[in-house]
Amino acid sequence: MAVTGLAFVAGALVVCKTTPGCYLWARPYQETSTSSKPLGEEKEMAVANAKSKIEHANDSNFRNLVLKAEVPVLVDFYADWCGPCQRLSPVLEELAAENPDAKVVKVNVDDNPSLAETYGVDSIPSLKVFKNGKVVDEVVGLASKTELREMLIR
Repeated sequence: MAVTGLAFVAGALVVCKTTPGCYLWARPYQETSTSSKPLGEEKEMAVANAKSKIEHANDSNFRNLVLKAEVPVLVDFYADWCGPCQRLSPVLEELAAENPDAKVVKVNVDDNPSLAETYGVDSIPSLKVFKNGKVVDEVVGLASKTELREMLIR
């Protein structure tokens, strides 16, 4: 009985392998084949798989993470449902990894509306650079990694 079952599974895989769009074959093929991936996707995956250097702030830890920080802090006021916020996320991951003398902190405005109100966040993404506990620069909407890096070092 076990041999019959194994033969059936092997036969199904052979049929699946030759059938375009078969879900059993397509997923492993996509994961193991790097030649079909766009050039930048491999870098994005490596960044996503690396340990994130971004910290998440809320009402209780914002003071320690941001206001008392001894380095410049880029704060991203975002929401999970926000498309532009999601597009900005890999850029922030790269920025955090490339700038050890600064911090990147994210604040979910849905979970922390009082912080959003305190810092006048009306639109998201809203990015603010804090130095010595004060906002010294800000941008609303999408920004390039170069723009954000310049904001941090000014």
